[in-house]
Amino acid sequence: MPEDIFIYRQGTRSSEPIVFLPGWGFAGSIIELAGIKGVPWVYPADLVNPDTLIDDLSIFFEEQGWDRIILVGWSMGANLALDFANSFPHTVKTLVLLAIRQSWPKTEIEAIRNDLLKDQKTFLASFYRKCFLGYKEPFRRFSNGAFSHHFEQNNVDLLLRGLDYLRDSNPSITCGVPVLQFHGMKDIISPVGQIAELPGAHRSVLDHAGHAVFLNQEFLNFIGNYAQNRKKETIKKSFSKAAQTYDSYAITQKELAEDLVQRLPLDKEIKSILEIGCGTGNYTVLLSQKFPDACLEALDFSQEMIEKARVKVTNNTTVNFVCEDAESFLAKANQCFDVITTNSTMQWFENIETAMGRISNLLRPEGFFLGTVFGPQTLAELGRALSAVMKRKIDLAASSFPSRIDFEQSLAKHFASWEVEEKFIKRRYDSLHDLILHIKRTGATGWRDQSPLLLTRSRLHGLDQWFAENCGGYGLSYQVFFLKACKDKG
Repeated sequence: MPEDIFIYRQGTRSSEPIVFLPGWGFAGSIIELAGIKGVPWVYPADLVNPDTLIDDLSIFFEEQGWDRIILVGWSMGANLALDFANSFPHTVKTLVLLAIRQSWPKTEIEAIRNDLLKDQKTFLASFYRKCFLGYKEPFRRFSNGAFSHHFEQNNVDLLLRGLDYLRDSNPSITCGVPVLQFHGMKDIISPVGQIAELPGAHRSVLDHAGHAVFLNQEFLNFIGNYAQNRKKETIKKSFSKAAQTYDSYAITQKELAEDLVQRLPLDKEIKSILEIGCGTGNYTVLLSQKFPDACLEALDFSQEMIEKARVKVTNNTTVNFVCEDAESFLAKANQCFDVITTNSTMQWFENIETAMGRISNLLRPEGFFLGTVFGPQTLAELGRALSAVMKRKIDLAASSFPSRIDFEQSLAKHFASWEVEEKFIKRRYDSLHDLILHIKRTGATGWRDQSPLLLTRSRLHGLDQWFAENCGGYGLSYQVFFLKACKDKG
């Protein structure tokens, strides 16, 4: 059955997965050598059978209920990926072809077949070395680690079927799907002079790459950017969905906003303020009331959140709302501010150190940064409860939030003076239902690298018992960091 043929690792079922089809002689797990985190990889569990792969993948696609996939094929897997896209073009969002040859001459295939049948282990050892030319450390891990079974367990029949498939393959595009090609200049398995010429494809020939081009940094950057954008989109959807209920449930965030605004000095001349992550505008209102003459730029990536915030400051002409991802805004902004401030937002950032550097650059010489962020111990009780009930480690979104040390190191690198104050806030709820509802209706479910949890009746009962036994009720902790930094010591 297809569900036994493919491995689905990390990712939410509502997101577009990345299907990876490996090259001849490899199982799909080879992509794990790339070490890319937070990507919903789907790959064949064993050696690919080219005779059945297209049908198996299409059935698996239907079973998962996916809308579309990102399809990545390497070497022989690239030929198979192209065949799949041509057969099912509506299912593929982007087709990425790695080290795909225009053809494999019959004489070359026959020579490989003879050497394989003569001494399989010796031939494969030589073949694998050639594949990993230029990637010494990955090849060491491939040879000695969890991938060493490739040398012992390769099915000769499937290898021979793969050779027959390559011999008869003639890559061409009929699907109209966007195609990206990555090819290594130092590839000796698929020499660059034999790269498949596919009309309309965007081709990148990488100077220092060999055949295992999926280990090259340019390809990793492409996948990394996809993962980052997907993560941001998931978080944005979560908060946008919660816009209508946020104000009724975000008690902690409101209290932090009130505490934060009290820490802003009145003895300094403040003409311009940038608020990062304005949400539904609770902190925005406090800022505009405390500094009525200052120009306030209120930034959020959720249009639904901004619409709620806009209603609260309808008559205030000094507030300008901007709907944009904050990290992108910081990267390209060219205006300076007296104050940059944020409440309960930056824990979701992809790169805190880069963001802090850009914030420092956008502050005027005597400007300062002030903010609150949630730490990685936020909702720790829920994480422990779920782990106990599910009988495996469950990492909530908060577990990936930057730590106090992360913030201290970033502030120290980019500011003349700074401080980090830590605080734990305890919240009690009337029931498990109220606890879970609070998290959902503030959008704090955020992003997890694992598949969504199915909370059955028995699991909910287990959670109920865990909280009763370990917390004496339904309590959650919020770890909060108050950040303050000045660009100049004066």
